[in-house]
This record gives sequence, structure tokens and C-alpha cells, in this order.
Amino acid sequence: MARASTLGKLRGDLADIQKPTILQKLNRSLGKVALDLVQSGFDRRTDPYGVPWRPTRGRNPILERTGTMRGAIRMTAKAGKITVRTTGKSSKYAVHHQYGTRYLPARKIMPDPGALPPAYNLALQEESRRFLEQRFNMKRRR
Repeated sequence: MARASTLGKLRGDLADIQKPTILQKLNRSLGKVALDLVQSGFDRRTDPYGVPWRPTRGRNPILERTGTMRGAIRMTAKAGKITVRTTGKSSKYAVHHQYGTRYLPARKIMPDPGALPPAYNLALQEESRRFLEQRFNMKRRR
């Protein structure tokens, strides 16, 4: 009897996780982690892959003369998608820093499309696990 109730709970949990409201909550949680990872790149002065940004000639912290670009990074989450991007005028400048120009070395802010760094993968997996364990009262098996 206990096995049947466990199976019933599992079926219910699997049905729940497919609901758009649950997926949106999960993606919002993952999006916050991704946003924190992007912001931590500014703190460490490295790209998402851990490569240090090339120094500037100025005295200001790299990519933070005014703080506008860093402050313009936003996250949106929907049931099927997470987006972390720059907004406003900063988008125009961010693309030059992301990919570099003839006169400006690349100082990546975001991971390359389709190529999440290992640190991002690990952090997002951990957050997914934490969310699911909390949402479905699951205990982690070792």
C-alpha cells in the first residue's frame, strides 16, 4: 500500500513540474543565479570562463567607469525561457566589450550562446536540485 501511495505522489509531482507556473518559478530562481554569476564577473574582473579581463589604461575598474553597464543587466524568466541581457544604451556598448573591436579587446560579460561555462552549469544544477527538493519535499540520495 505504501508503495502505491509513493507512486501516486511521484505521478502528481511529475504532473506538477510541467505546470507553467512551476516552470516559471524554477526559471525565475535559475535566472537569479545566472544574474548573480554575471555580476560576480564584474567583481572578479573575469569573463564567465574565468579568463581575466585585459587591463585598461585608465584608473577606473575595468568596465565600470560609470557603473551604468553593470547596472543595466536584467533578467527575465518565463515558463520556457530565461534571459539575462543588458538594457538601454548599455546594450550598444556591451556588444563591443563582449566581442571586442579592432581597437578594443573582448572582455566578455555573458557566456557565449550555447556554451555555458562549467561554473554556470554547476551553479544552475545545484539551484535546480535545491528548488526541486524544496518544492517537492524530496530528500537527496547519496
